[in-house]
Amino acid sequence: MKLFVVLCVVLLALDAVSAKNKPENEKKAKSLKKVFKECQKNDATKIDNSILKKLKKHKQVDLPDNYGDHKLCILKGLGYINEFGMVIEKNLKKRVTKKAEVNQDIDAIVSECKVSKATPTETALFFETCLTSHSITL
Repeated sequence: MKLFVVLCVVLLALDAVSAKNKPENEKKAKSLKKVFKECQKNDATKIDNSILKKLKKHKQVDLPDNYGDHKLCILKGLGYINEFGMVIEKNLKKRVTKKAEVNQDIDAIVSECKVSKATPTETALFFETCLTSHSITL
């Protein structure tokens, strides 16, 4: 019995150490709700709630200047874009595989949407537009 308890403690310790040593893009992604709240706490990435409500209802709205920064914050928090502003292909492919229709070419969508643009903000905006054009949601 003591051996079993010791073995369990050792396994838990190893699991904790391995989780700490994983690269940032391999750690479990946060929920969209949690990431959104974090981005809304930062003045540089905060978007007015009235604008967000209109966007959610697909109404016409003038996007604020920081919309790209907001989207970048969200995509970084969810693990789709790394700290260098590049799309994390593995995570993108998981999402596309999960959300794509049966007849959609997953590899083609990933190839199209993983493109890095001149700035991380432009990459984030392109990423969102590209996924939306294929009816893929976050």
